[in-house]
Amino acid sequence: MVYAASARVVQEATTDGPLAVAAIEKASSMESEEAAFFNEGIFKAAEQLTKGKDPSSRRVIIWLTDNVPNIPSEDAIHCVIGRA
Repeated sequence: MVYAASARVVQEATTDGPLAVAAIEKASSMESEEAAFFNEGIFKAAEQLTKGKDPSSRRVIIWLTDNVPNIPSEDAIHCVIGRA
């Protein structure tokens, strides 16, 4: 899953290691000019955890960051309230 102002699933949960690696590689090359809303990302990731086929199976969220702080700005505020 990648997120900025909204979240998008890149790869559904899988036990296929190479498929997971491919999804991480794809996500690592994606960029966005949108502000990143951490809470949106967490909410959507937690929502994905409930979608497993086997409720007793383990699930993990791998959280990677670009290490760039998300500092509120006028642009981010306008994005949230729909004014651009």
